[in-house]
Amino acid sequence: MDIVQRNPEIDQALLTELGDLVYNGGGKEIVEMVRKVRAGEKLTF
Repeated sequence: MDIVQRNPEIDQALLTELGDLVYNGGGKEIVEMVRKVRAGEKLTF
């Protein structure tokens, strides 16, 4: 969470690509997590 808050200009397209390399759909999931952190929402794993 701290890394998201300290790096407001995270490249979401690159983040999506990297997440999809981990598993199919992983990019969308990580981008959604970043959105939640920025919105101050609680993350659930």
